[in-house]
Amino acid sequence: MTRSQFALEYTARNATALRKVVYSPCELCRDDPTRPPLWQIKAIKVIHDEVAKDIEYQDATLRNLAIDRVECDEIWSFCYAKAANVASAKAAPDKAGDVWTWTAIDADTKLIISYWVGGRDAGEALSLMDDLRQRVTDRMQLTTDGHSAYLSAVEEAFGSDID
Repeated sequence: MTRSQFALEYTARNATALRKVVYSPCELCRDDPTRPPLWQIKAIKVIHDEVAKDIEYQDATLRNLAIDRVECDEIWSFCYAKAANVASAKAAPDKAGDVWTWTAIDADTKLIISYWVGGRDAGEALSLMDDLRQRVTDRMQLTTDGHSAYLSAVEEAFGSDID
């Protein structure tokens, strides 16, 4: 018996589109059917192209991830010009300058669990940690590069429920 519910958006010649889809390959727990699956994908829209044998997830997120070890880091880049050169750049847009992509990666599978793009301060670190907390289910070990912004962000998002 399946409890799957889909909202069919359209069926075309070769494709079917569904709205507000939640998918998990996990079977319900026999001992506790109310227990959530080990992992799931939530998407606003899923398009299945039967000819191309392709499934496209739009605005998809992973949830209920049972991850043991997570590594977090920041990747530096810039928009239009490096921050040091923005003042002398010709017609630089308002948000020109340094940009940081914060990442949370499963240390074992290398899956990017969460990412955040912004500055390099505690508020941005908290945004990443809050999003990460919503995606994982169990206590995990978290490793960072030692950037001080993580200290308060990890405490606020996870409390003492983290190693």
